[in-house]
Amino acid sequence: MVVCGMLAEAGSRSGCSRTMRPCRKVRQMSLTSETTPVDAAGARPFGNLLQRLATARQAISKGAKPMHAHRNPSSRPSMWIAVAVGLILAACSANTGSSAAASGGTVVKIVGLAYDPTSLTVKAGTMVTFQNNDTVDHTLTNGKDGKPDANPLFDKNLPVGKSETVTFSTAGTFNVTCKIHSTMNMTVTVQ
Repeated sequence: MVVCGMLAEAGSRSGCSRTMRPCRKVRQMSLTSETTPVDAAGARPFGNLLQRLATARQAISKGAKPMHAHRNPSSRPSMWIAVAVGLILAACSANTGSSAAASGGTVVKIVGLAYDPTSLTVKAGTMVTFQNNDTVDHTLTNGKDGKPDANPLFDKNLPVGKSETVTFSTAGTFNVTCKIHSTMNMTVTVQ
């Protein structure tokens, strides 16, 4: 008897592996010695396993399905819900603009101990937002090579994940550095 792709001996009452009840797709088969392979000595080297494989081949050739034919209908809605939630989250996280960028400002990102971009040209009165997307804290300091200018226009701590906005209101060239990481430097040119 073949039950839902499971092989069982003739007369067995084993059923569906999921419900343990007889399946609707039960097919009766007779097991004969012709279906069981033997070696040259007449022995069955793999015993019952080869007999079951031969029985499975016969069942498949007569139209039986080789694997369990049941599907779990509750898994499909769950899959589609998971896909929908993933798409919604991806769409929400795609909007990473800041309020400075939305109001005509510029965003400078800090990643990998570097400013991106390393040089910037803006008009007087422009707000520039510095976002610390790095894995360590930084400072936002008007200066060069980790040292602040004599009278810095700004000198702020910039923890991981935080942002600071600076308004450049007068024309000139301004150096920006990090006092913690002296190799982090950038230039802002204000026109």
